[in-house]
Amino acid sequence: AVRYFRRRFNHRDGDIFQILSIYKALRILCPRQARQLQANLQHVDALRIVPALNEDDKITQLQHELPAYLVAAEDAVIDDEHTRLSWWKEQSSIPAWQNAARLVFALLPSSAPAERVFSLLKAAVSHLQRSSLGDQIEATLMLQYNRGR
Repeated sequence: AVRYFRRRFNHRDGDIFQILSIYKALRILCPRQARQLQANLQHVDALRIVPALNEDDKITQLQHELPAYLVAAEDAVIDDEHTRLSWWKEQSSIPAWQNAARLVFALLPSSAPAERVFSLLKAAVSHLQRSSLGDQIEATLMLQYNRGR
């Protein structure tokens, strides 16, 4: 079962891997994270994984405005989500970044794929089967998960 979960999180075709990759790419939209990451052009290019931002013009504009964004981020004091949203509303000097933030904040996050896997695991392995071999549990879980597809 552990190998199955590792594949789901680490394999490029796994839906959880993609969600994790999107999360990592979007950290740059938090001014505090941008400072900590020492955001660079590669971080901006990583935003291509987000379908709404995967356009050459948008990425080019973000890369062009990156120095101004980092300067603005230096003075940012972000305590909570409300503060983060207010900060972005005030950033008219970096319109590409402001628009990217607006697009991303409109997305609805979902943990449904991970919750679905854990639910299947719970249903597939009763308390009497917990001592089963890992391979048997992994095979059972994969069969149940893929049956719904």
